Amino acid sequence: MTIANIVAVVSLLGLGGLISGYFTLQWQRGSKKLEKMAEYKETRYKCILILMRACLDFDRYQGELQKSGYSMRGIHDLTALLHDEHISAFLYASDDFLTAFQEFIQSPSEKGLVKVALSMRKDLWGVKTRLSSRCPDPLPIIRISEGAADY
Repeated sequence: MTIANIVAVVSLLGLGGLISGYFTLQWQRGSKKLEKMAEYKETRYKCILILMRACLDFDRYQGELQKSGYSMRGIHDLTALLHDEHISAFLYASDDFLTAFQEFIQSPSEKGLVKVALSMRKDLWGVKTRLSSRCPDPLPIIRISEGAADY
């Protein structure tokens, strides 16, 4: 091998290292961005679930709303906030979530809550389920102080 060939091989290895390093850096930046977006989604979805549960039983969840930093004077404030959350969700949420959430806002129900939660699960974790087409009936709420279930 001549010195020119050796210099050419060393140059190519150095250039390959630079190119590899550049693409590794770009991949890491993309991964961090996706990770931050997933964390943001999860946080928003948890807040939306609290709001939805409060929509179904405002008196029971009013304390939870206050702990989470929401000051609601009544169900009308809560409904307005749900509408705001729906519009904000266009920035990050899946089409399935947006559709299910809109249906819940229009007609709040336990089944609607379950449908939204399943769409959140699919959006966050990619979990495929047969439940999405036929939402299960929600479990009865057991009131510990009364010892009986609401049916």
